[in-house]
Amino acid sequence: MPKGGISARTNERTGEHFHDRLYSERLSVAIRVAKAGAWSWDVNNQQVFWTPEFEILFDYEPGSTQQLYREWIDRVHPDDRERVETQLQQTIHHQLPEFRCDYRIVLRDGQIRWIATIGELHSQPQSNPQMSGLVYDITDRKRDEAALHRSEEFTRRILESDLDCIKVLDSEGHLLYMNSGGQVMMEIDDFATVANTHWLDSWQSDDTEAAAGAFAIAKAGGVGKFDGYCATAKGTPKWWSVVITPLPDIGDDMGQILLVSRDITERKQLELINQAQIIELQQLNHALMLTQQQLSERNEELDRFGFIVAHDLKAPLRSIANLSEWIEEDLSDRILENDRQQFHLLRQRVKRMDALVDGLLNYSRLGKQALAIETVDVAQLLTEIVDSLSSPSFQIEILSALPMLDTKRILLSQVFANLLSNAIKHHSRADGRIEITAEDLGDRYQFSIVDDGDGIPVGEARQRIFDIFHTLKPSTSNENTGIGLALVKKIVEGEGGQIWVEDYPATETAEMFNGKLLQTQPEWLPQPLNGACFCFTWLKINQLIINN
Repeated sequence: MPKGGISARTNERTGEHFHDRLYSERLSVAIRVAKAGAWSWDVNNQQVFWTPEFEILFDYEPGSTQQLYREWIDRVHPDDRERVETQLQQTIHHQLPEFRCDYRIVLRDGQIRWIATIGELHSQPQSNPQMSGLVYDITDRKRDEAALHRSEEFTRRILESDLDCIKVLDSEGHLLYMNSGGQVMMEIDDFATVANTHWLDSWQSDDTEAAAGAFAIAKAGGVGKFDGYCATAKGTPKWWSVVITPLPDIGDDMGQILLVSRDITERKQLELINQAQIIELQQLNHALMLTQQQLSERNEELDRFGFIVAHDLKAPLRSIANLSEWIEEDLSDRILENDRQQFHLLRQRVKRMDALVDGLLNYSRLGKQALAIETVDVAQLLTEIVDSLSSPSFQIEILSALPMLDTKRILLSQVFANLLSNAIKHHSRADGRIEITAEDLGDRYQFSIVDDGDGIPVGEARQRIFDIFHTLKPSTSNENTGIGLALVKKIVEGEGGQIWVEDYPATETAEMFNGKLLQTQPEWLPQPLNGACFCFTWLKINQLIINN
């Protein structure tokens, strides 16, 4: 062989060796930079060859360049070994194009790491099958995936347990997702029946514009809000308060739209009821104002009528009385006694008619005058009233402490004066005894006025005692108009109280004295009164003070 031919072949082999070594060095650098380990497995001999990077990943003793398959598979987590070996065998028998598997390994200190392995089977005729590949540490990636899964699961559970209706739309407004709570609220049995439908089509025509406006705001990157009516899948009326926000995709591009709808049906129904009530109240208020106006007009008419009564009736009455006196004086020497009595009876009737007119005027004017509220000492008030009655033959006693009241002095004085004068006027004797008591009932007092007269008979007379013009004595009496007690009842009830006639038994089967039960009443004890007993209640503080 020529010397030159040998030299050429030598140079060729030297070049190939150089390129192989350069390729091997570059491959080693690339594997090291990628933090990957390379391996090769002699399937028949069960030997595994690996790089130092592989050795570090699997926590083998430094310097090991080859190991047995069994020593490698022992590093694999016990729960993953069967799956890993199954995939290896499937690859060896060409059931899989390549070996790709993620699995856990257990290091010598017990630490667990995740490994991703890629391998490819290659064999030559008349040679043992070989499998080579790379391994990567994917522990951080697996942890991130687990954290992401937990986050997604957490989010899913929140969405599924949320009481609001949560929807996800695509950028065109088609329905992609609805949480299970929302499906229940919307009475949707199968989500597939509404999936990909256009969200705007579910709103009634009056709310479509508001819904479209809120959706447009969300597409522009803002937050849209509106309230609207949307019936459920089964037609149940519902009102919703909706908030629409964008869900940006990668790169902040518009991806999907998130809707949160809260059921405000109950609130809306209450608002509708309130609106109806407001309208009704406005109508009632208008009717009340008209009624008040009519009442004011009627009161003005009554005032005019009262003036007419006072002027046109009382003046002729005075003229009749005066004329009868003049006639009687002019005919004093010729008038018969019977005629004189008739003139006297005429003047009594005129006097009674005059008192009746005054009573009617007082009754009609009651409550129309604004009276001041003042602090009233009831004991002092009664003393003044008793002094003004001019009935020295009557004994009037106060048997209990009397209160101080914030009330209308004139009205309370009129009640006491009418009841006391009524007891004196209708007494069967010229002298008598009257007792006054007061009892604290919390927010009011109960006053009782009882005399020792004949009393008021039980029956129709007592039931009608407070009726206007009703009297117990004949109507010929010029002192009795039948208006006094009716006036008292109107005053008491107008001030928030009540008035009634109390039963006061004439005799008692037994009396108590110093804690001892007495079968008979001793003469030295005051005899109980058994005449008429009027009771009425009066507020401690007039309601006008509270309201003001």
